[in-house]
Amino acid sequence: MTNQTDRRKEVLVLAAETAFRLPRLDSGFWFHRDMRDNLYYAMHLYAASTDPEVEVSFSKNEGARLGEEMLLLVLGLQVNAPEHPMYGHWPLNLGNDPSGAAPHTLPVELLGSLIAWYHHRHGGRMGEKLQNAFEEAMRHAYMGNYYRKPVEYFNHHESKYVSQQVIWGELFQDKALAAEGRDNLRLLLDTIRANGMREYGAMPWFWHWVQAFSCARALVKDAETLQLLHDMLDYLWKVRSLTYLKGAWAAPHSRGLGHDIPADRNTLLDYVEYGGFPLPDSIARLEAAGILEVSPPTGEITASAADRTDAREVRRLIPIHPQQLAEGCLHSYTYMTPDFAVGGVWERATEFDNEQHRWDVTLPANRDGSVNKAYFFRPGNGFSEGDYRHEGGLCQVLLHRNAAVALFAPPEDPEAAGLVIGVLPKGDWQFGDRQITGLAGTVYLVVHLMNPYTCVENEERGCLEIRSEGGANGVAVEAFTVETASALGLGSLNGVAAAASGQGQAGLFSNEGGAIAFAGKTLADGAELRLNIAADGSAVLRTINGSPVSFEEYTVAL
Repeated sequence: MTNQTDRRKEVLVLAAETAFRLPRLDSGFWFHRDMRDNLYYAMHLYAASTDPEVEVSFSKNEGARLGEEMLLLVLGLQVNAPEHPMYGHWPLNLGNDPSGAAPHTLPVELLGSLIAWYHHRHGGRMGEKLQNAFEEAMRHAYMGNYYRKPVEYFNHHESKYVSQQVIWGELFQDKALAAEGRDNLRLLLDTIRANGMREYGAMPWFWHWVQAFSCARALVKDAETLQLLHDMLDYLWKVRSLTYLKGAWAAPHSRGLGHDIPADRNTLLDYVEYGGFPLPDSIARLEAAGILEVSPPTGEITASAADRTDAREVRRLIPIHPQQLAEGCLHSYTYMTPDFAVGGVWERATEFDNEQHRWDVTLPANRDGSVNKAYFFRPGNGFSEGDYRHEGGLCQVLLHRNAAVALFAPPEDPEAAGLVIGVLPKGDWQFGDRQITGLAGTVYLVVHLMNPYTCVENEERGCLEIRSEGGANGVAVEAFTVETASALGLGSLNGVAAAASGQGQAGLFSNEGGAIAFAGKTLADGAELRLNIAADGSAVLRTINGSPVSFEEYTVAL
């Protein structure tokens, strides 16, 4: 049985081995698209090469030399002229000429905290030149004052600024800044405790909260601030653990990037903290996963989520405005089991870059990074073929335990095809007229569609792509384990498919006079589900076993 320290070392070695073999560009950097990746990999390479307890396959002297060279290159990109409006910042995209790349506001947000922590942790192993480069970078960051911002939005950007307020206040003995950071940290914690986090299921933004405050926890000595940091990290890990499923983030995401949707691939921090699934074959996103200790102060938080043995419903309120929950909120529902999860957010929200991921069936993360989610959506702004993100509106959902129903109203443009796209994981699949039945791992999936569909395999993404057209459309998805199927007398995929076919013979979907409806029962427990929507996409009826859906039990409390 490995522990968090052992697993962190595994990630460190994976990252260092990867970094040592990365091809270098003519500029000397590994990456131009995102400057930060150069720093992350260099930090891991240098740490592994200078730690006598870490074993790697390459020459440690060569690794340390390469890591130091890359760290110096990255640190050298910082704007060090006090009169410059972007003093203390780094560029983000290096383009074709890194030396002339324009500074950007994003890199320093996390790098400031990480550089301070890395110097604290590894400075004793550094030569004079590298030590001086880190100290100069920290001084320019502190003097740049970019982090002196009020807390207004209670998001990942501000979490990183607050982290640096307490870090720079500590390291540069700036008592006023340290006090300001402590007050802002308390405000941030009190507000999200009272109203909940807006950034639900948000990767990697959630990890920026965790990493920033973990850096601060390692550097700050003030007892009051340190207690607030402990409380903050405990809170964050409780939030993460609510919807943790063996490396996966179940159900809705406020923002999903390509490595989040439809495959949970940003899994390294989860691997370190929870274990219970294999170390990924490759790195989708590194950041500080193999070097920074981010474990929650209260160890049982992650242990209970890693060893989940029962099923439970997670009902959460998500504030639209972070400080005024009464002004409106979203309702997030997730049915968590040890083997799969089903759920989503009841309300459609047009969030940043239209990246809300509404609902899905989630399976454990796969070692090879192939798809572990099943869901359907109508493409909207920002959608591109094969991306499987950026959905449109005019959809209503019904969520109940192991089942999800989605109805799609006709597009506002009568000339539009009304395409609905589905994503299904690898597995053993049977395809009926308007029914798809499959076994993915130990979980059966039953899909009913309102309209005809086509299916193609997307080998690059590791999934099946379903396409169904028609002005009005609908889908119902149910998930249950092999054990549940056996208890129901359905001992095979054929048996499940036959039972599901009988379930749909009476007609689960209807479209009469612009009113679109679903009425059916789940296979697993016979729950009666009904969802009716109008032609404009508004919900008319949502009932479970004859009772209207209630949001009374939704809460911000953990």
